[in-house]
Amino acid sequence: LRGMPVGLPVGRQQPYDSASGMPVQCLSVIAWSCATLRLQDAVLLQAINEIAAPRTHDFAPFELAQLIWAFAKLSSFPPELFFSAARRMLSRQRGEFKGLCLSMSAWAFGQSRLDGCGPVFQSIANELPMHANDLRPQELASTLKTFVEVGVHNTALFDSLGWAAASTTKLQGFRPEELADVIC
Repeated sequence: LRGMPVGLPVGRQQPYDSASGMPVQCLSVIAWSCATLRLQDAVLLQAINEIAAPRTHDFAPFELAQLIWAFAKLSSFPPELFFSAARRMLSRQRGEFKGLCLSMSAWAFGQSRLDGCGPVFQSIANELPMHANDLRPQELASTLKTFVEVGVHNTALFDSLGWAAASTTKLQGFRPEELADVIC
């Protein structure tokens, strides 16, 4: 990973663009790979943050969700990235982000514990019920747990996630700890 052009060239203050280097969207894949491998490289994460934070509008919904999920998984919460992602989330069109993207984003913002994310949680809570049946057991459990932990109580969200979790096809797919999160 160190040999890839993800940082700023020496002497330049502008991030790479897709014409002169790696497309910015690739950064979410690199961050996800680091998180999956539990590779904590502060220099690499800082470089990704510096490039991605001002350009969150360039990321597709899944790429943005994957990016902030990866940073959260690595317990790295650069405010400029998360607040830029929050602005992007709040400006999204209804239905633009699928259930998985909303679930991943909610979890990432929940892990960040950054002040000022309440409107993001409310916007996700208002939209996620229409995607509840699309979520897998792990996503249902982590989403429910996240909203409870951050103190955002939305009856429509909890009802839709609860009904989705109770479906016989999903109920069998929960691991014991996930089921405990859904029940408690």
